[in-house]
Amino acid sequence: MYDAVRDGKADVAYCEHARDKEQLSTAPTAPVYHDCVFENFVTKRLNIKIYIHNKIFRRDLIKDIFFPENIAIGEDAVYIYRIMYRTEKIAHVPERLYYYRERSGSAVNSSLSEKIIMSNFMAAELLFKEFNDKAMSRLSRKYLNRRTAYRFFKFAVTEPIHSENGVHKKEWYVYTWPLLKKYKDAGIYKPQHLTLNNRIRSWLFLNFTGRQKR
Repeated sequence: MYDAVRDGKADVAYCEHARDKEQLSTAPTAPVYHDCVFENFVTKRLNIKIYIHNKIFRRDLIKDIFFPENIAIGEDAVYIYRIMYRTEKIAHVPERLYYYRERSGSAVNSSLSEKIIMSNFMAAELLFKEFNDKAMSRLSRKYLNRRTAYRFFKFAVTEPIHSENGVHKKEWYVYTWPLLKKYKDAGIYKPQHLTLNNRIRSWLFLNFTGRQKR
């Protein structure tokens, strides 16, 4: 990975990660190089995650790219989107070379909270505003719109169901319904970009399910 970036063959290099040390690879293969990076990123063709930990970046690529301020959770997503948009060539090492150790109480493993919801809403809003006028292929635009809309949908509708087996779903809907409606009325949350099933769920939430919980 380091050699690919150092030698100028790629702007970014990434590998897979393991949550179990026994799954780590001891004999990585040569990297595979790809272009059309942003399109491959938003369409998930190359499974480029929004993680920071499994990537190496060229210094001159990221010297003026920063994490967004005032976003506690989801800031890495915005950062990676900014980098992927600028990246021309990426190198992928398909082996698990990075050991990801999960820690109880970390932000990733924390229970749903207003901070988590609001931070992800702010990240989605920033992605919408920052990339709305940027040039990209029609396919990239389609999937970018879908992924941005899904971040709103996920933390307003589905996370309250999955968190703690939905025990506090009704209480969370009291909080998320007005937020999602506000973003929709402002033209930032656009459920028409979701898959058909999620468009229906979003409509039901905004007009019936979430509204009744207020």
